[in-house]
Amino acid sequence: MTSPLVKQGRGAEGSQRRLVADPAHRTGLPMQVNYWRGAPTLSDPGSTVQIAAETDVANARRVGLEMSARAGFTGGDQTVIAAAIAEVAQNIVTYAGAGEIILTEVSDGRPGLVVVARDSGPGMDVPSALREGFSTVGAPGLGLNGVRRLMDVFEIASTPGKGTTITMTKWRTRPS
Repeated sequence: MTSPLVKQGRGAEGSQRRLVADPAHRTGLPMQVNYWRGAPTLSDPGSTVQIAAETDVANARRVGLEMSARAGFTGGDQTVIAAAIAEVAQNIVTYAGAGEIILTEVSDGRPGLVVVARDSGPGMDVPSALREGFSTVGAPGLGLNGVRRLMDVFEIASTPGKGTTITMTKWRTRPS
């Protein structure tokens, strides 16, 4: 049985699993794929960090800290963003071998930071990967379910044999 937050379907290149959630995911309500109120305004061309080794995980985390500080996030939110970035970057190294993290400042009437992590790895079983405490390597990391709880918007699309793309957003809640 599929969680109400997981939509399954067939893509042009095979099967695909997709999850979309925003702050209401804590209530278990299904969310719409289009989670912005209109098109966001890019306030920064963004930064791309190539991920292929442990040092790249640390670099992506550092870039996330710098961009979130520049965007006026609180110290606590900067730490949350950096932890989420480190988790998805580590997953790229562990499971796909290589990929990239793209960070972009956006605004839809409030400032935010969008993080896209993508790879061309083996893909994953999304419902399993989002289970509390799930790990295929026995790692005690935050896990994707933890990342989903940390960020305000979380979307994951994975196609077996084609790779995974995770898009997550943190909105700044207080004026800078």
